[in-house]
Amino acid sequence: MFHFLLISLFPLFSAFASERLVVFGGDEVFQIDAAAEAPTKLWSWRAEDRAEIPADLRKSFATTDECKPVADGSLLLVCSSGGGCALLQMPAGKATWWARVPNAHSIEALPGGMIAVAASTAASGRKMALFNRRKPGEIVSEIPLHSAHGLVLDGGSGNRWFSARIPTWRIARKPSPSIFTRNPAAS
Repeated sequence: MFHFLLISLFPLFSAFASERLVVFGGDEVFQIDAAAEAPTKLWSWRAEDRAEIPADLRKSFATTDECKPVADGSLLLVCSSGGGCALLQMPAGKATWWARVPNAHSIEALPGGMIAVAASTAASGRKMALFNRRKPGEIVSEIPLHSAHGLVLDGGSGNRWFSARIPTWRIARKPSPSIFTRNPAAS
């Protein structure tokens, strides 16, 4: 089986130096010191090792697609095209929220304790799903989107944007089940 690794250039854990990188792909997320002569793992996480994640969900983290540090690096969002999504407390790696989202490609923290996940072309994917981080696995709202792939925070406006084939949507700053609106510029 071919495994690939993706590297997040976001520093994780605010106390660490910027040379430390989060590396992911396959079933493991880990951190290395890229400045070291022989980089070694400083920290490692695998869903298979986490008792708090339901047993039937653990294998769905086998193809990690994205990791995003949030809350100044005290939390880490993880998603996998295998369907596993989680919010981890750092540096312990304890999952405080999890969900199954088929073909999850991107994950983002939203205001008010909400989490958004972009799901690509799996039969029960093709959507952007919204969750409350206090209720693991329970979808609050979703909108159908073919080939949903990216979620990003627009730091200037505070809006979250996500991409699919067409249209591009904006998630309003005030979290509620009806916060999704089309981007007028994309119409």
